[in-house]
Amino acid sequence: MLLMLQLATPGIDALADFDLRKLKPATGCRGTGDEIVVCGRREPVDRNRLQPLPQTSYDTPLVAETGIIGKVRGSMTAAPFALPNGVVSNRAMVNVKIPF
Repeated sequence: MLLMLQLATPGIDALADFDLRKLKPATGCRGTGDEIVVCGRREPVDRNRLQPLPQTSYDTPLVAETGIIGKVRGSMTAAPFALPNGVVSNRAMVNVKIPF
């Protein structure tokens, strides 16, 4: 089994199909030969950064409901609940509704 896995993976020669010595550095990006120089473009700071989500509030709790089997329904509800000491607890509830 191990021999089959080794035969299926490509060799190092197949992965390294380029030679760094053949690449020419960009103009204005040369060192003295004894140092490593890293060059690149300076891009806008926020280009790849995720923006914060807008602050939203809902007057009614969010409800996700779906049918499970026949007339049986399942739902998930998220709602804030204020405790007596003033702390707000966010609750997540899973409900199963069976008509009778």
